[in-house]
Amino acid sequence: MNIFLWVIQGLVAFQSISGVIWRHNNYDHAAQSVASLKALPESVWSTIGVFELVFALGLILPGLFKLSPKLTPSAALGLTLVLLIETGIHLYYGVPLAALFTGWAMLASLFIAYGRFVLRPLK
Repeated sequence: MNIFLWVIQGLVAFQSISGVIWRHNNYDHAAQSVASLKALPESVWSTIGVFELVFALGLILPGLFKLSPKLTPSAALGLTLVLLIETGIHLYYGVPLAALFTGWAMLASLFIAYGRFVLRPLK
């Protein structure tokens, strides 16, 4: 279970970090074709991105460096909340593909929180 959780943590962290980087570097181009990006100001997406980045790093770094590994499930819950907001925004503005990507990551981060709180906590 520990290895499985690490794999999921890595995948979710990679998707979140790469998504934030992509959105930051391609915002002007993407906002023209993605209704949910166009609907909110870039500053809102940047703020969401900062939280997403911090929580994604929190999935990996505390356990990797054995620095307060109890932060990992808390970071997973925080990331779940951020991804829930993103999924809701994408669904509200009619972008189901983007909602699918953030939705799977949201469910996976919720599983990580459960796994690290209950099933196999990091020590």
